[in-house]
Amino acid sequence: MYFIQDIKQAWRGLRGSPGFLFLTSGVLALGLATTIFMYGVAYTLLDKPPPYPNAEQLVGIRNTNPEKDYNDVGFTFLDFLDFKDAQRSFSELTGSYNGTMTISGRGLPERLNGLFVSEGYLRMLQVAPALGRGFRPADHVPGAAATIVLQHDWWRTRFNSDPSVIGNVIKLNGEPATIIGVMPQGFPLANKEQAITALRRDRSTEKRMDPNAVGVSLSGRLRDGVSLRQAEADIATIGSMLAQKYPHTNTGQVQWVATFAHFALNKDGVQIITILFYSVWAVLAIACANVASLLFVRANQRAYESSMRAALGASRRRLVMLTVAEGLIIAAGAVLGGLALAAIALDLMQRAMRRLFEDSPPWWTFNMDWRVVSFAVVAALLSGLLAGIWPAMRASRPNVMSVLRDGGRTGTGLRLSYFTSVMVVVEVALSVMLLAGSGVMTRTVVKTLNRDVGMSNAGVMTGRIMLPENAYNVAAQSRFWLQMVDQLRAIPGAQRVFATNQLPGSYAPSANVAIAGQRYRDVTDYPSTESVAIAPGFFAGIDRGLLAGRDFGSADRPDTDRVAIVNQTFVSRFLSSGNPIGQRIRLSPEDPQSQWLAIVGIAPDIRYGDDFENPGQRMPVVYQSLGQSPERFVSIAVQGSGDPHRFTAPMRRAVVALDPELPMYFANTLAERQAEGRGGMKIVAGMFSAFAGIAILLAAVGLYGVLAFTISRRVREIGIRRSLGARDGQILRSVLRSAMLQLAIGLGIGAILAPLLISALPLFVTGGEPHDPLVYGGVLLLVSACALLASWMPSARALRIQPAVALRYE
Repeated sequence: MYFIQDIKQAWRGLRGSPGFLFLTSGVLALGLATTIFMYGVAYTLLDKPPPYPNAEQLVGIRNTNPEKDYNDVGFTFLDFLDFKDAQRSFSELTGSYNGTMTISGRGLPERLNGLFVSEGYLRMLQVAPALGRGFRPADHVPGAAATIVLQHDWWRTRFNSDPSVIGNVIKLNGEPATIIGVMPQGFPLANKEQAITALRRDRSTEKRMDPNAVGVSLSGRLRDGVSLRQAEADIATIGSMLAQKYPHTNTGQVQWVATFAHFALNKDGVQIITILFYSVWAVLAIACANVASLLFVRANQRAYESSMRAALGASRRRLVMLTVAEGLIIAAGAVLGGLALAAIALDLMQRAMRRLFEDSPPWWTFNMDWRVVSFAVVAALLSGLLAGIWPAMRASRPNVMSVLRDGGRTGTGLRLSYFTSVMVVVEVALSVMLLAGSGVMTRTVVKTLNRDVGMSNAGVMTGRIMLPENAYNVAAQSRFWLQMVDQLRAIPGAQRVFATNQLPGSYAPSANVAIAGQRYRDVTDYPSTESVAIAPGFFAGIDRGLLAGRDFGSADRPDTDRVAIVNQTFVSRFLSSGNPIGQRIRLSPEDPQSQWLAIVGIAPDIRYGDDFENPGQRMPVVYQSLGQSPERFVSIAVQGSGDPHRFTAPMRRAVVALDPELPMYFANTLAERQAEGRGGMKIVAGMFSAFAGIAILLAAVGLYGVLAFTISRRVREIGIRRSLGARDGQILRSVLRSAMLQLAIGLGIGAILAPLLISALPLFVTGGEPHDPLVYGGVLLLVSACALLASWMPSARALRIQPAVALRYE
């Protein structure tokens, strides 16, 4: 009953001070909005289960190599079979991979995002096709006829929801495939695949060392009663056994078991989201500190009333509850504003994810569900209590005799300046910490997006082609790529053309390398290099000539001696003595069947890599010829003046001229392709920057509020000093002295906290420069400038105080 009366009284008081209510609710709403938004993001990315039956039992397994800093090296199919046979934690353990499917036979050829699965995959998900049947063990036997299950939406758009397609034969990657089923409507696959086909592989057809073999991802369903930690221990034991049994291929590999929700991100992604989630509480802490300071000021202004109530017998609990009630009312208003702002931010996040990550899991939907709203209410209540409890405790112990004797003019004896000063220091320190983290990440993003990859991407149009394995043997692949380059050169307006399996600025696979004449202890002693396949004329096509030696030519065929071109960094790192031309190297030397390559040319450095690892570091690269060591997946490119998109149709016609059943896909400019893979860090950097911006805004508001109140309490003092002849500079120094001390202490503490936050971020987020002096210097200047600006307005008001007015001030 008393609490309801306190709420009513607090509401009457706040209603009479709408400016105070709006300011405090707005400040807390900003802090709550960032926290609610980040909770919604973290829940969606880390904890939201996929819409499968008993999804809590579904896990994914990543194979990592920390020694080489690889987050995902994949599993060979033989590794998968070994894990499947030895494990005791899963009712089903399956292997799969996402890849290109070329569908033809009913209309124009079309490229699909497809899923290749081992036996038991749909059984693991506990989902069966809505039409037709699923895969049977016989469908996975090598030599069996290809089978395909269609995703419901693609079946509806491509086959007009025709149920009679079951049993029809189409061409899948160049071979006949029977449509055996259609998945249920709304059934999602992790990467929005449009079709599923059976992997037809077993031990009899596999090699442990096959550089051309496609790796698989492992996923499974836990047995009843088996925990995630138990499963991880089981998998780790098997992994250690395989590393001892197959040291040439499995040494250094470490397995990571995660729920399906976590599995869509790698370890670094999980770490970043977790750090962001905890960092955003610093913003809420700043907002709470602001509201606490303002409530403290309000309690001080109400000191005479509180003292009268205490003198009349009001208990300390009643005095505390009045201020707490005000905090809860402020929190109630803040939660409404925070939910509205967070809903807008989550909608923007959803739009950004759809634009930058087309293949993200379909259950990544950022919206205001009941969990987010419940979290918002709880966070708001806690924030209101935290913001109000300390001012309430201090306000409940007024110096009654002093206040009543003074008539309420001089305050309460509360240690107001001490409390508010501490709050300002906390706000400045947390702002510096967040701004430093934001600055390091933003600088890395800008540096990476603007890095020089070694060639101009202006006017370059690219596309991707996949040669079906069943239709093209090695010799046919070699001929196709040489003919493809000739077709591209015949396109009107094409000034330069090239073909490569990895475009400059995008990911290039790494491989171990051995140098002839050097000794190596074991597989871990081999150095690492990036490996790229190119068509003859590649360096002329990117307008970069060779530094020494010769280019690849049509004479470099699969049946001739193997040759290679290496870049400058490879020479300086591995071949610093003697003439590199003619020296021999060997890629994947752990494979007994790998061949020696003679170096015939030295190329300028072209940068690859689609992530943020050491953006300033040049990596060694080995080039092989597509005519001699052909690849099935290759990107083609045409450069000319004007809009590069005008080359898209001629490039498609060039492909069809060589093979009418081959679609060209991923038609993008080179600039667009080079930007792919960086969207995630752009979003993270943007989120961190937004949080840091809100933090510095709140800190500036807090400093302004404290100074404004301090000056209001010193009106009489300032008036007396001015009447005694004090100059403006003296007044200004006396007003700003405490503010600058608070700023200096806050900057110092923030400078200590910032490296702790940044050191927790993965190295690729910081670009290898976690202690960038430019970032730290810029942050300190920005915070100081904002603090000075926030201090100037109340300080300028102090200079306008007239002695006659001040001496009459009560």
